[in-house]
Amino acid sequence: PGPPPPHPGMGQGGFPPHPGSGMGMRGPGPPGHVPGGGYAPQMPPQMPPHMGMHPMHPGHGGHGGHGMGGPQGMPLSMQPTAPFSLKGYPPQHNPPPPQYPRAPSPISQVPPPPGPGPEGGRKKKGKRGQGGGNQQESGAEPAPAVTQFLQATSQGPVSIRSWARHLLLLAKDPAASKTFALMLKEASDLDFHFALQELHSQFVELSLDENGKDCIMAMVENASKNPQAGARVTERLASESLRLSLDVYGCRVMQAAIAALPPECQRMLVAPLRGHVLQCAESQHANHVLQRAVEKMNPKHVDFFVHELQDHAVRMAKHSFGCRILQRFLEKGPISSISKIVDDIVENHATLAKDQYGNYVVQQILKYGRTQDITAIFATLVRDISDYGSHKFASNVVEKCFAKMIVLPEAPDYATAAIVIVPDPTKETPLDILSNSKYGNFVLVRALETCSPPKRRELRERLRLQPPEVQRNYSKQLMSAIEKD
Repeated sequence: PGPPPPHPGMGQGGFPPHPGSGMGMRGPGPPGHVPGGGYAPQMPPQMPPHMGMHPMHPGHGGHGGHGMGGPQGMPLSMQPTAPFSLKGYPPQHNPPPPQYPRAPSPISQVPPPPGPGPEGGRKKKGKRGQGGGNQQESGAEPAPAVTQFLQATSQGPVSIRSWARHLLLLAKDPAASKTFALMLKEASDLDFHFALQELHSQFVELSLDENGKDCIMAMVENASKNPQAGARVTERLASESLRLSLDVYGCRVMQAAIAALPPECQRMLVAPLRGHVLQCAESQHANHVLQRAVEKMNPKHVDFFVHELQDHAVRMAKHSFGCRILQRFLEKGPISSISKIVDDIVENHATLAKDQYGNYVVQQILKYGRTQDITAIFATLVRDISDYGSHKFASNVVEKCFAKMIVLPEAPDYATAAIVIVPDPTKETPLDILSNSKYGNFVLVRALETCSPPKRRELRERLRLQPPEVQRNYSKQLMSAIEKD
């Protein structure tokens, strides 16, 4: 029979051939064998075929003196290959790279910020910076009940009672709240009382919600037609009057309730604000509630406003929100009810006239004040009209001096005379100072519009005789008033 055949994959002498070498078994060889050479090794993908083998081995993938590898110089990358595995030998695996411990990132060690969520996430912000956890995210699908509600309302009128289980959801949903608020505003007595009964316990929650507030305001307007419903709404809102007044959305509900409900309900709504008037007057939101109360309520019912503010009159006049409360008191009157506040304002009118917010309160006293108060302020302004008239804020008060005041019918002529007078020829005149000031130009325009014809002609001629370097500072409005007949 002869010698046994060589073991598959064994070279001469019983040794396995070198991978990729030209030495090995004779004959066609097992699958994956390269004719004329050994086994084609699996090269890493990032290594070119000519790298990694000795260039002088015949049949290799190099580019030495024996060509490009296999027969006819075929590149190794185009030759059929098979995984390098010999039968009877364990598969060869590259050892994994060593793993070194990494230092923890400082960011990963920072604990998450505290919040209402289970993972301590930050509460989502609403549209105007307040907590808006009920807001749908951009592109989020509305709830199925909301979709059904919008489809039903688009086809015709529906009853509120048919949506009894979803009233709170509809009131808070951004897509459905406007439609639901309109339904509440025009609801029948039966539907309205049903909604009032269902949402009574959530009145405060909805009043503080960006979308829910519209539904509560609609219910307040509807409740104003029914004394019994108005009393129930007032009782619920009055329990949290201060909290609602200080909130960005709740203050709107309070304003709507004060404007729509009868006097008895108005008194119940503002009564819890006693002792907190100063805080509300300086609040960005609650000051609107105080203004609405002063405008809509009897002065006797808001007298505690005056008692709590009268010792802080100058502070309120200089405050961006507090000055509005004083202006509403001066507009509504009577002045006798706020005489102590007015006395403090008049005593400090020279300073307040130049204040960013106080000048508005002084203007209101010139319009609605007592005769002695108007005369005192007018005399101070005319005495130093060049200083006040060229000031950014006080110039607004000087312009009020040219208005037709009942107590001082000749005030425009008096003020114009103070402008054209030449107290000292060696010094700069009031007309020179006002002509060179962009704020003084507005005062001159106002004087030309309101003073008597003789004074107007005198002032116009004086302005025309000003030097060219001064006339270059005239505004377009002043130039037009000078040329106007």
